Amino acid sequence: MSQKNKIFSITLSLLILASIGCRKSSTSPEPTSPNPTVFTVEAGTSSPIKIIKDTDFKAYADGNIGAKVGGTSDYSVTITKVEQKDTTVDVVLDASDFTVDKNTIKLSDAGIGKFSGKNLTEKQAKEYTLTLTYSTTANVEPKSREITTDIGIVQNHVVTKAEVKGIVGRAQKSTEGVSGSAGLIYLKPKEGSTQMNAITINMAGQDFQTTTPPDFKLTANNTDNNQFVADDALNIIGEALKNQTGYDTYFTDIKVIKKVIDTTSVDKATFYFQFILNKENAISDEIKNIVDETSGLSIEITLKGGGWE
Repeated sequence: MSQKNKIFSITLSLLILASIGCRKSSTSPEPTSPNPTVFTVEAGTSSPIKIIKDTDFKAYADGNIGAKVGGTSDYSVTITKVEQKDTTVDVVLDASDFTVDKNTIKLSDAGIGKFSGKNLTEKQAKEYTLTLTYSTTANVEPKSREITTDIGIVQNHVVTKAEVKGIVGRAQKSTEGVSGSAGLIYLKPKEGSTQMNAITINMAGQDFQTTTPPDFKLTANNTDNNQFVADDALNIIGEALKNQTGYDTYFTDIKVIKKVIDTTSVDKATFYFQFILNKENAISDEIKNIVDETSGLSIEITLKGGGWE
């Protein structure tokens, strides 16, 4: 073989080897994909389901499982087991007595019905241990997790009209030179009045009006015919409603909303207050307006002499 042919043969061999190498490279397996996202579920701090009793039990507020879920928000929850922790008041519940949506949990009508005729202690949780399965079709692993958690069922106290009447009737507020007592609010007239004698707003024994609003109507003698500042009265009455023992059994705060002076008779003004419920109580339907931030509890005060401004 000539020198020229040898060189051609070697060159051809190298080209063939290179071609084989390229084909092997192109058919090599793709890199493995990273590990899938991990689906995690951890038990957390639950909040109780709340029920109230009128003629019978009914739902008041949903509970919260409090679980911490990671990896996806696309999952469902199924209750697989229910055990009551305390049988002092024996109410056997099963999975069908609850409905669950993510972390929100409530009693079904059938579940609430099982408490009929039972005497629960108000504000004391009756606890159940639940076994829960969390399932998902998302691109995560594993596809399901199981946890156990405790959930309480609490009968909230229903604050009645009589109890609110008692709070209003104990309102008290002193003013300079006059010491207040339960049921009495003292109010000074507008600065610069000729006579600065305080008027007495007597809340003791007042009752809810049959037709509301206003919820309460009362009069105050203003023999000096002074003018009184309605904004001042609004704040003073708000303070007076809280200045007593007992209101905080049911409420965390009493907030002033507004005052409205009668446009046809300036001797009449109505004052509005929002009562803020605490977590252990509910409000009776007949006075639910008092917890509303717009309507609130209303007190109409008519001055006998003088007027509001």
